Amino acid sequence: IVAAYSETHNITIAGGQGEMKGQLFRLGHMGYAAEFDVVIALSALEQVLAELGLPVDFGASMRAAQKVFAEKH
Repeated sequence: IVAAYSETHNITIAGGQGEMKGQLFRLGHMGYAAEFDVVIALSALEQVLAELGLPVDFGASMRAAQKVFAEKH
């Protein structure tokens, strides 16, 4: 996932460290990141997962994020 995300979308993410190596990835940002930036990153993740042959409910992650954003405003 880490390599595919970087190669396909030119977005760098990092794998887990220590005991979590190979179990998770970390998505960070340099500087300011708006809510819309999070939605774009989630959209790219869904696409990468689908390209790797994993089942994806397209839009589910974005809907969940937008719901959280709407509830905080």
